[in-house]
Amino acid sequence: MTVWAGSGVPHSVLCGAGSTALGVVFNQLVAPEQPARGSRDTDSGGGARGL
Repeated sequence: MTVWAGSGVPHSVLCGAGSTALGVVFNQLVAPEQPARGSRDTDSGGGARGL
């Protein structure tokens, strides 16, 4: 979209890289990875302990 607005290709690449990096960081803050199956945090039935 920045190319269509009249900016050059380098500016467009920098805008895309910046927005992608912010998206990755925000995703890690909002939805951290879940523990793997069979870890200490789950019982044999698949439910979380302590709930």
